[in-house]
Amino acid sequence: VVAYTVELWYFQAEKSSGAACCGLCRAYCVGVEHHLGTLVCGAFLISMLRFARMAIGVFARQASDTENPVGECLGFFCSCVVDCFTRWLEYVNKNAYMDVAMNSTGFCAAARHALEVLSREAVAEAVLNVATPLLQLSGLGGISAAGALLTFALSTRCPYFCDPSSDRYVRDPNMLAGIAAVLCFLVAWPFLHIFDTVADTILYCIATEASRKQAEDEDDDVERHFACITG
Repeated sequence: VVAYTVELWYFQAEKSSGAACCGLCRAYCVGVEHHLGTLVCGAFLISMLRFARMAIGVFARQASDTENPVGECLGFFCSCVVDCFTRWLEYVNKNAYMDVAMNSTGFCAAARHALEVLSREAVAEAVLNVATPLLQLSGLGGISAAGALLTFALSTRCPYFCDPSSDRYVRDPNMLAGIAAVLCFLVAWPFLHIFDTVADTILYCIATEASRKQAEDEDDDVERHFACITG
C-alpha cells in the first residue's frame, strides 16, 4: 500500500493532483482486488525465511570474501549454500512489493526484478541503508525526549500541576515524564517505520525512471541508425 502510494505520487503528482491525494484509498482497493494472493504469499515467505535469509546471508558474504582465508574455504566447500542464497533467498524481502505495485507481477518475479533494478543504484542503496536507520532512531529519540521534557516542564513549572493544593497535582514528575516518553515513542513509531519503505520506493522509482530513459535513448539511436542506412 505504501509502495503503491509513493509510486503514484512520484509518477503522477505533476500530471494530476487528485491522483496523489486519493492514492492511499486506491492502493487499498487495488491491493485487495488484484494482489491479495500476492500480498499473502509475500508475507508468508518473508516471515518464514527471514531468519534463514539473515543467517545464510552472513555466511554467503563471508564466503564471497576472497581476502578472508576462512571465508574462501567455506565458499569452496559449501558453494551450494552460497548458490542457494544467491538464487533463491537474496531477493525475498519487502522490496518485491515495490515491483508488484509498479508492474503487477507475481511475488517471486517481482522480488527478482526489484533486486536487479536496485542493483543499478548500489551506492545510493548502501548509503540509504545506513542513513535511514539513523534518521529513524534520531527521530524516535528526539520525539520521545521532547515529549518527556515538555511533560516534566509542565509538571514542575505549571502551578496547575506543581501546586500541592491543586486537584491535578503531580507527585512524581519523573515517572510521568517516563510514561510520556514511552507514549511518544509508541505514537511516533508507525510514522517513522514507513520512512524506510518510502525512501526505498523513491530510490526504486528513480532507478526505474533512469532505466526506462536509457531504453528509450537506445531505441532512438537504433531508429536513427536505421534511418541513415535506409536513407
